[in-house]
Amino acid sequence: MQVLTAKRGMGHEFRARDEMRALRLLGPWKPPVFLLSAVMIILLSRGAVILTSHDDAQMDLSIYQEVGELVANGIDPYDFANDRQRREALRLNDYGAAAWAKQNSALYDYYVSSNLPGSTVLYGWLERISSGNPKVFRLAFAFGDVLIALAAYVLLTRCGIVLDTFGKQATFSLAAIYYPSNIEWGLVWSEDKQIQTALMLFAAGLLVIRPAGRGRLNALAIGGVGAMSVIFKAFGIFLAPLALSYFHKAPRRELLLALFAAVVTALPFLLYFDLSFIRLAFDRLAHGVASSTTALHGSPWQLVPFAAASCARPLLCAALAILAALAFARGRLDALNFSAAIGVIVACLWMVGGSMDRMNIAMMFAMFCAATLSIGSWQSFVLLNFIVQLLIYATTIARTSWLHFFDGETPDAIATAIFVTSYVGLLLKECLGDRSNRMNALQATVGPECGRPASPIDEGGPARTFATGVITFPKGFPALKRQREELRD
Repeated sequence: MQVLTAKRGMGHEFRARDEMRALRLLGPWKPPVFLLSAVMIILLSRGAVILTSHDDAQMDLSIYQEVGELVANGIDPYDFANDRQRREALRLNDYGAAAWAKQNSALYDYYVSSNLPGSTVLYGWLERISSGNPKVFRLAFAFGDVLIALAAYVLLTRCGIVLDTFGKQATFSLAAIYYPSNIEWGLVWSEDKQIQTALMLFAAGLLVIRPAGRGRLNALAIGGVGAMSVIFKAFGIFLAPLALSYFHKAPRRELLLALFAAVVTALPFLLYFDLSFIRLAFDRLAHGVASSTTALHGSPWQLVPFAAASCARPLLCAALAILAALAFARGRLDALNFSAAIGVIVACLWMVGGSMDRMNIAMMFAMFCAATLSIGSWQSFVLLNFIVQLLIYATTIARTSWLHFFDGETPDAIATAIFVTSYVGLLLKECLGDRSNRMNALQATVGPECGRPASPIDEGGPARTFATGVITFPKGFPALKRQREELRD
């Protein structure tokens, strides 16, 4: 009888061990293992979709191939007068852009010169190695999702946020792997905007580094990555407040090194292409923000009458920008999230000439930056937008015949409106919250002498006190660290 009881006890123990092993497989995993698994899921899922897809004849993709063909043949897309005969021959061939984009020279020149040099060079390289295969373009663009995951991980790690719980890993997965609008406007409709998002996240990760990690190499990396984030899709300009906060108290030599790296990075693009791309970029920007623009694309302003949008758009954008600036000046909002907020205001509310893929650059960047304000609020924010977008884009990706919107980009407008509304709500909640339980964000970015430790945190509190820049801790910090560990246990 004793032997039977002992065997039963051993059986229960083995079953318990098997259950524990199964739970470990579900998570939470060690952060490096989790990151590797996220990268593998992205590669396998994106690769499987693209390699089995029969939908390679896409409008934007065909234009990217057309631009790549020009660059691969040594023709400057921005110089309309030079080598006109060869340019016309490529316009009239059967490759690249659809016939509607080639119907006359003016329209053709408009579309092939509509991207900045960083993107244009990428298209040229892809054209050389692809031999006209659109799947090579699609695979390269989809690799931008891998870069987003890596860059977001770097940013969060440098902000002191460790993805060591199931909740954090699940939220990161929803944002970096399964985010519906990024799948619709990056994978289903092949776009390269994910690379721009990744460049901004990498640059932000370099700008929020702790004082011990500063130095010449970091300054050079800031200049190089920062320059690429501007000459690729120009959205890197929104990182200016964060960069100014970083270099405000940094040694002058670091600023000079960053400027040197930026010039070295940008100079080849400036020398290779005609500088008319600068004028063309400003012309497109002016058209995208003009109050007379009626092509609202995925802008949330298409959801209201045009006359109301024309009046409300400048008022709302100005009000939100002023509130964000006041919160930043008073230390309620740090430089990282101030930069992200300005990007969302400009890209999603002020500009009306861009589609969802362009607005997604600002929204995804802001979504990852929001984790530094409050882990709990970030998780709720990501989950809300994931569920909303899943309901919206599940229907559009399935191409349901019963769903007919007034405008083909209305689903994008709805998703953007909900994102912006929830994002503004998150910022108001964190900026107007109990100041005694939050770090002074301005002190975290002004300089080492202003630093002070934040109060003990939990899942709903601020991410870390060094989430946005330079900060030092007084001698009492070890005791505070022990207190935090006790609370976590």
